[in-house]
Amino acid sequence: MIPLDPAPPQDGPSTVVIAPLARRAARPKLDARLAYLAGLSPEQLHRLKATEDAVFARFAGTQGGDTSPSPSFAPLSAGVLLPASTAAPWRDGGLCARLSEATFSVLILGSASARDLIEVGVRPRSRSGDVVTALLPLSSLRRVEALDRIAFIELARAWRHDLDEAIPFAGIDALHGATPSVDGSGTIIGIIDNVIDIYHPDFRDAQNKTRLLSIWDQTLTPTGTETGPPLHPALPGFLPDLGAAYGVEYRRAAIDAELSAFNPPPVPPYQIVRHAPPDPAVTPKPVVDAATHGSMVAGCAAGNGRGGGAPGAAPGSSIIFVSPLSYDSGVMLNADNTAILDGCAYIFARAQETGRPCVVNISLGDNQGPHDGTTCGERFLDSLLGVPGRAIVLSAGNSTTTAAHAEGIVAPGAPERLVLRYAANPSDPTDLPRNSDTIEIWYAGLDRITATLTVPTTPATVIGPIDAGSASGDVIVGGVTVSITSAVNDPRNGDNVLTILIVVPDGASVPLGDWQILLTGTTITHGAFHGWVDRNNRGKSMWMPPHRQESRRTIGVPATARLPITVGNHGPTANPPAIWGTSGLGPTRDGRVKPDIAAMGRNISAPVPRNMRTVPPGAATYASATGTSYSAPIVAGAAALLFQCRSPAVTCATIKQILTQTAGTTGLAIPSNAFGQGYLQMGAACEATIV
Repeated sequence: MIPLDPAPPQDGPSTVVIAPLARRAARPKLDARLAYLAGLSPEQLHRLKATEDAVFARFAGTQGGDTSPSPSFAPLSAGVLLPASTAAPWRDGGLCARLSEATFSVLILGSASARDLIEVGVRPRSRSGDVVTALLPLSSLRRVEALDRIAFIELARAWRHDLDEAIPFAGIDALHGATPSVDGSGTIIGIIDNVIDIYHPDFRDAQNKTRLLSIWDQTLTPTGTETGPPLHPALPGFLPDLGAAYGVEYRRAAIDAELSAFNPPPVPPYQIVRHAPPDPAVTPKPVVDAATHGSMVAGCAAGNGRGGGAPGAAPGSSIIFVSPLSYDSGVMLNADNTAILDGCAYIFARAQETGRPCVVNISLGDNQGPHDGTTCGERFLDSLLGVPGRAIVLSAGNSTTTAAHAEGIVAPGAPERLVLRYAANPSDPTDLPRNSDTIEIWYAGLDRITATLTVPTTPATVIGPIDAGSASGDVIVGGVTVSITSAVNDPRNGDNVLTILIVVPDGASVPLGDWQILLTGTTITHGAFHGWVDRNNRGKSMWMPPHRQESRRTIGVPATARLPITVGNHGPTANPPAIWGTSGLGPTRDGRVKPDIAAMGRNISAPVPRNMRTVPPGAATYASATGTSYSAPIVAGAAALLFQCRSPAVTCATIKQILTQTAGTTGLAIPSNAFGQGYLQMGAACEATIV
């Protein structure tokens, strides 16, 4: 463990160097990371992406077998797309080949139409409510900022992937055995994750046909007769007719043709459908292991147990699967959140064609943002749920015990000093915090706070003070670049946010020691603040006492969205069950109860994918895993059961109400920061009176 005692403040003039401070013009319509990256040259962007790609290459073991980098790394450059000639080595669905300059994958908040955006050089993708996912060329950014109908532009973030006893404990097996069976028949479960094994028996029916209605693999570039999903109006409610399509779509007929044609050795696999798990014969083991996530999540929600394992929550449902763009060079640990949102729009559009209700599960998330449901991505999800027959289930995240959250109060006339410690891995002094990082501190819009950062160099370096509403230029200190932005009245929620970016070049590391952030109130009405450090150096970065807070508000984003159902993770079948130690805790920063409910997510047995090129491929297998990634899809399957037994036209709000109203509460104080309204109990959910 990193020692818990903060170093004494370094205030004396003999112990510090005051860094020369150039001011940077504020760009209030841009999030701080986008504003920073937009100020870099194309060459600098390329160098940054190359440095961050190397992190994933080291994790994958492709460079000297080094697997020490954190698999939770979220690139600072996530959302940056470069032309094909300079693109990073990750599969991009053919997007980079169409680019002539550096382009940002973004969420745009406002009332501008698709035509308005196209006229200033933007390629719109999906719209939900007042949020649009889009491709924004660097040369068009200033023109987009100038549009009156644009309120805010949020750069894509990398959302990371966050059944034997679980199904009986929740009472779901009794519904499966009822007459008639309540097994999700007539419903669709949408899974957005890295990869699904189309050959696994759990995803095939009694006739050995696929249960998949379609797959949209956003990472593949079309070849031959392959195409991406159709645009609106061919697929109503999906990408606009002038939007940017990408990736490859496989419909049920193509998947069945792939399954039927397979006859090794003359007919190898993946000749018709190229979506496949990594081949262990040619792929590093960490990548193969990471790629199990999607099949296991799908199995928890909808597996039918035909491979010999326990069935998931809704074994009679059909499945739509989306494999989203990622920024980790094929490691498959994270995904572009704008691509995930495009995937949600796609799943609901395809489900609407069939006339069936649909539940989308997202077992991915992030540490950054205001944690109040107002990020552009969360607004996008909320707006999708304005239609009956739809539900979205989110995992609460697994950030508790990671020392990633801090909170406190700045009192009038009493500066408050936060300490964020960076240290080497205690078990390996050579394992240093080598990744770029982001720190955010959110506080009320009526307050004004000045920030001064002390970096633990020798002697210590002071950056600031940075007044509310201003931004520093780039400061090079200790071999890294530090940029500080203090934004006031963020257009998404009216609150203020202090953002500190630490940009680490290749071969360098974050200066070790206590990074001290002095917060001084100039106008204080509320005083409360909450800080989160990104997960990029997890285990080597931690907030220090007294501000570290692990008993509340460790829940991730988008788990703080208002309308979806957010799920925590409890352990095996004690009564009452115990919340798992890492499961994200509420409430939200604006005080709402989250998670909504908890389900078993420890030692969950689920299907393991196989690449059928492996000789021999071996029998279908199952493995156990732990996390809210696996409790959430069980609740997604439970929501599908409710669509079947209650009505295909109920709303997500009604589904949430039934789940929380019938939840187990024995031995719990409800509402709970860990369980929300209780733990999943489905035995009476089909008949319960809604109150």
